[in-house]
Amino acid sequence: MTGEARELFDEMNFVALGLPPTGTNTDAPIAYGRLEELSVPTLLMCGDLDLPGIQARSRYVATNVPRATFHQIAGTAHLPSLERPEEVTRVIANFIDQCKAQQ
Repeated sequence: MTGEARELFDEMNFVALGLPPTGTNTDAPIAYGRLEELSVPTLLMCGDLDLPGIQARSRYVATNVPRATFHQIAGTAHLPSLERPEEVTRVIANFIDQCKAQQ
């Protein structure tokens, strides 16, 4: 990845490196305690090469949202949609199809 996409990637990773551990995010208000209130199908994706804290947050949310689905994209870091757009699109399309079939 080069050019503007790489610059954006570097900027986002700089921010992500400064994040506190899972559950100690200082953003206000913290909504971790309300995740079980979500009632809509929810898709969470992250790259298997992303920062450990980001992966942990993604798994935490997926575990605590009742109708959540977690999908990890192999061989990607923080921007799977730029690194593997076809796979991300396929996962989203399949998720939408599954949601429609459950209605």
